[in-house]
Amino acid sequence: MSLLRGCSSLSHAPCVYLPWSPILPVVLLQVVDFSKENNFHPDNADYYDRRGLSAATHVFPVISNPSNPTGHTRWGEELKGLMELAEQEKNGILLDEACESPLSPYMDTSP
Repeated sequence: MSLLRGCSSLSHAPCVYLPWSPILPVVLLQVVDFSKENNFHPDNADYYDRRGLSAATHVFPVISNPSNPTGHTRWGEELKGLMELAEQEKNGILLDEACESPLSPYMDTSP
């Protein structure tokens, strides 16, 4: 819960399994479009859509990377862009990358 202190809006794609779902009722939940039209891969900016939110609202997306169940992975410039959005004022992110390394041969995880 301390992770979300000061957060007033949480956005996520609806088919993502959220093991942290018990915390969701404490904040305003915005569901990001996750459909055939966007190839089940929302744009980074979709998670930070502030339409209908007050200027004081903090936005804190919850994103699995790779996505569950599609396996879409944000990496390279797309991941960098997501982190740049997350670092802006009144933004944050919970990026769940628990399955990232085994599924991403491009990432060198050696010591």
